[in-house]
Amino acid sequence: MMPDTDTEVSAIRPRLREWLAALLVSVGLVLLFWWKICPWNGGTLIGGDLFSYYFPQKAFLSDSLRNGEIPLWNHRVGAGYPVIAESQTGVLYPPTLLLFMCLDLNAAYHANQLLHFVVAFVGFWAYARWMGVRWWGAILAAVVFVYGWFAPRICLEWAIIGGAWMPWIFLCVEDWCQTGRRRRLLWLGPLMGGFLLAGHFHLAFITTLAVGIYVPVRTLWGSGGEGRGAPFSLAGWRERAAWPLGVLVVGYLLAAVQLVPTMELMLRSQRSQVGHENDPGYGHIPPWYLTQVFSLWVWNGPEMNPDLALFQGGGGAYPVATNRVEAHLYFGMVPLLLCAAALVHRWRSGKKFDRRFTLWVVIGLIGVLVATGWPFLVLKHVPGFAYFRGAGRYGVLMAIAVGLCAGAALDRLFIRRLGRTVMGLAMCSLTVWDLYSIEPMIGYAQQLDNSVVDSREQSQIRQLLVSSEAPARLWAPGQNVATILPVSAWPVYLGLGPQEYFDPDLMTPYDSSRDGDNPQAVARHLNWLWSNGVTHILSQKPLDAPAWTALDPALHPQGEFDPFFARVWGQFQEPVYLYRFWSTEIDEWERAGRVSHRVVDYEQSAQRVAFTVELAQPATVELRELAYPGWNVAVDDQPAESVTLRGLYRGVQVPAGKHRVTWRYRPVSLVVGAVLSVAASLVWIMIYRKSSRDIPVSEAKWASVT
Repeated sequence: MMPDTDTEVSAIRPRLREWLAALLVSVGLVLLFWWKICPWNGGTLIGGDLFSYYFPQKAFLSDSLRNGEIPLWNHRVGAGYPVIAESQTGVLYPPTLLLFMCLDLNAAYHANQLLHFVVAFVGFWAYARWMGVRWWGAILAAVVFVYGWFAPRICLEWAIIGGAWMPWIFLCVEDWCQTGRRRRLLWLGPLMGGFLLAGHFHLAFITTLAVGIYVPVRTLWGSGGEGRGAPFSLAGWRERAAWPLGVLVVGYLLAAVQLVPTMELMLRSQRSQVGHENDPGYGHIPPWYLTQVFSLWVWNGPEMNPDLALFQGGGGAYPVATNRVEAHLYFGMVPLLLCAAALVHRWRSGKKFDRRFTLWVVIGLIGVLVATGWPFLVLKHVPGFAYFRGAGRYGVLMAIAVGLCAGAALDRLFIRRLGRTVMGLAMCSLTVWDLYSIEPMIGYAQQLDNSVVDSREQSQIRQLLVSSEAPARLWAPGQNVATILPVSAWPVYLGLGPQEYFDPDLMTPYDSSRDGDNPQAVARHLNWLWSNGVTHILSQKPLDAPAWTALDPALHPQGEFDPFFARVWGQFQEPVYLYRFWSTEIDEWERAGRVSHRVVDYEQSAQRVAFTVELAQPATVELRELAYPGWNVAVDDQPAESVTLRGLYRGVQVPAGKHRVTWRYRPVSLVVGAVLSVAASLVWIMIYRKSSRDIPVSEAKWASVT
């Protein structure tokens, strides 16, 4: 299961042709798994949160970049939110920016994920080589890690985009432990910085925890006592362990430009307090569901519904919801059998295990324990752990352990060159087939032949709303979906969003499944929509009950087929119904000249709103956009004081007459984060230049571990 000889303990430095071969294999696997969504094929992913969360974010980013600005604020989702702080848009992540600048929305979205599958595969292959695993074993290890854990989670865009950085970080750490070369270790800082700029942060947090365990134990366990290491020295051990952890801190500071705005949002978000609706144990792996590692086919048989079984809980499951994607942990049967066979072989031969692999198994077991959710009875009160939901994600640590051990087992069981090549090809092929077969059963995402987002150009609803004289705001099914058109839309769906959107006193109490056409409920709902700037309602059924008489059909009364919403909702033959508000009272006021104000020349971009208002008398002008730190207002180019109205919106006192009101988003948190990032960059450069170029391997006394 784990190598034991001196030769195997040392890193195997790949030659250029081996790097190219691994790269070729990684590209081939991407084509095998994701052929339809390759950018040149024009296909798309659909399912899960793709069109309620990830595509809306990237659509706004793409449109903003094409307008020549990097967005800091997203004004399309509800009353807006700080997109710079809700990090999953990745507005500061270089690969995301570059791809969305150069490619259309659909191609950029999928190219971004596929690129990171390649990066993750090559990175884990290299890490396995640094751990002493030969070529075929390293290929098998990378297959287990990337396509066993990440492929079923492709509906979670952040998973592979962030996870691609994990093996490179572990490679830097292992190289430091083996060679003591500080210049190589220092690259751990930019790697962690890039990891954090990619967005979300959960896997970065898990990686930090793993490094925090691995480095101190690895350096302590490998020091002295075996005839090959130096005598143990507490001072030396602290120095060896402190360097990687210190460089990790520098990596966090390099990403402060992203982290500080996110921290500001987090303190004002629905996750500022842990409760039943924000339990970090959500998305756990019930203990009984861990049997999937050797019986996944049973759980996903034709008569089985794993989501239903997981929803029902039982069997010692943590009492919070989960689903089959978050609870997925499968490595393939071949890697599992290889580990078992190697374990038996080592036990019978009496050989010692390589401590590094043993340490990874221990870390993996800790990860599985946390993934069950039960440790969060305590951990949810610990800073860091309470911030994230998705306990099952800690299982990625066991995926690393099994991948490494399976690769090493393949090396040890088939020593001869011909046997290693033939069996390596066979074992890797069987594992790829296994993981390729189960991916559609587990994941929520499906691959379609044609792009869905491109159909928005043919949407009649889009044409009506975008061409309206006043800014349109839509109430529509499928949270956030309509913002792809693009148009501002309620209701909102944000994993990390301003607390105001989750306050029952500020949000509409209407629930269509519960209230239906109840006149009182509909009246309250319409009043809320009107007071919150909603101009249109989109429905999947006609709203012809008397309770909805305040609406006027904007489309044909019998509805219209819309190619965009039909594809998003999978209702290819069903019409949709668009309604707009109208008010006899306001029409009469306008005809009688009794309206006290008029707004003209309205302009809005990602971080600026400007309009001209004519007032018959001084008044507080309300902008139905979210009041949030960083928004500054000027009246006729003179700074003014902003106020929060109704606990939600921005307002400013304007004198009588015609005036120009301009709102600009200039968050202090972004400035503070940028200063910290620049300072950390200068510190990193200074340390890098002063560090010795190399420390000879012979001086790295803690390098060898048996």
